[in-house]
Amino acid sequence: MKYEVSKRTVQNKKHPFLLQYSCHPWTQMCYFVSGSSIQSSLTLPLSPFVALSTFCISQHPSLLVNPFHNDSTIQLLYSIATRVFQEQIMRHHFGKHLNDRTEKIFSSVNIGGGGRESDSVAGTFGKELGRGMEDGAEKIGF
Repeated sequence: MKYEVSKRTVQNKKHPFLLQYSCHPWTQMCYFVSGSSIQSSLTLPLSPFVALSTFCISQHPSLLVNPFHNDSTIQLLYSIATRVFQEQIMRHHFGKHLNDRTEKIFSSVNIGGGGRESDSVAGTFGKELGRGMEDGAEKIGF
């Protein structure tokens, strides 16, 4: 947060972990959170907003090194991040592998005379095949 803005922020009375900044005429208030603004609220159990804030601000690479690893909201956030990361890996891996295989298959069969048409056929087929594999991977829990 820029110094000019931070000079004009005040602590919210109802939620002390929030800093508020007047944003007239666009809106009544704009709210910020920072590492220092949540310090006084870092007691277990963490409120969901404080847990989300500390998760994003601290960026601990694993649940084990997070000082609030026993908090249920922190555990939920790490499980969501893990699931999303696994899904991205599966999509990347299956998508790349399938595109490589379909290009080899279509180039060896030489569909459409080997020109642009065959490239688009191979690309479309690979995408459709990839979608089917992703659907199957999701059904088995990846």
